[in-house]
Amino acid sequence: MKLVHAQIAKSGFGQYPVVQTALVDSYSMSSSDIGFARQLFDEMSEKNVVSWTAMISGYTRVGQIGNAISLFDQMPERDVPSWNAVIAGCTQNGLFSEAISLFRKMMLLAQATQHRHIRPNQVTVVCVLSASANTGMLQLGKCIHGYVYRNSLGSDSFMSNALVDMYGKCGSLREARRVFDMTLKKSLTSWNSMINCFALHGHGRSAICIFEEMMQHGEDVRPDEIEHYGCLIDILGRAGKFEEALEVVRGMKIEPDEVVWGSLLNGCKVHGHTDLAEFAVKKLIEIDPKNGGYGIMLANLYGELGKWDES
Repeated sequence: MKLVHAQIAKSGFGQYPVVQTALVDSYSMSSSDIGFARQLFDEMSEKNVVSWTAMISGYTRVGQIGNAISLFDQMPERDVPSWNAVIAGCTQNGLFSEAISLFRKMMLLAQATQHRHIRPNQVTVVCVLSASANTGMLQLGKCIHGYVYRNSLGSDSFMSNALVDMYGKCGSLREARRVFDMTLKKSLTSWNSMINCFALHGHGRSAICIFEEMMQHGEDVRPDEIEHYGCLIDILGRAGKFEEALEVVRGMKIEPDEVVWGSLLNGCKVHGHTDLAEFAVKKLIEIDPKNGGYGIMLANLYGELGKWDES
């Protein structure tokens, strides 16, 4: 990057704000260069909302949320992308309450000024739905859903998936299923979101039903990749539904691999199911005989259950 920077400086293009902003953005990709990115930003003679947002995004990428919020507070002018940068940064770094607080400030400002250029868009809403889901704030999630409906923001699976995730994590499975059923174009993420909702609350049979629906839905969403089976088996195993998990394994149209058997083994560890754990380990060893870690995993399981004599 520094070689490119040197060439830019030599050519004289470094005087242009758009180039300076690009340099700030590039340097802020790395935590080791974030200080230099800030130095370049401070030295800019003409800062615009894009350059401010680039620096804020850089801080959020490297986890320096305090600096991001401080810089955001200093902005002379803000637009939707700048609000999104700081709200998304808070959400991605687990500062859900801060993300929600910023969203509320954005909404109040938008309502007070009637300026459409600062009204929350899809990106804003998805970030705050994630924050609502992770804090269990169902009522806020419902209010955001109303905003989505009133402003026609929920026409694609991107938004629907966020709503399903929010309702599921907040325990409102009926609403999650209603949003899911109303989604016209369901992506693989849509199906997985609904499966995870049921799994989160121990509804293993409902998770299987959704998985079976997904298998019959169409070529573009058929779960023909091994990770989808692994995901479902992990869900069933953690719910203690081992018969159903084995039923899925037996019905697979592709050969089970270490992802599948490893997922089953994880479920066995959760519930102390040593017999099935042995079976899963044997399958894993057949796939990769040189991996001694599988035997260690089984021995550890025996140890946790006080069955050292069996290991």
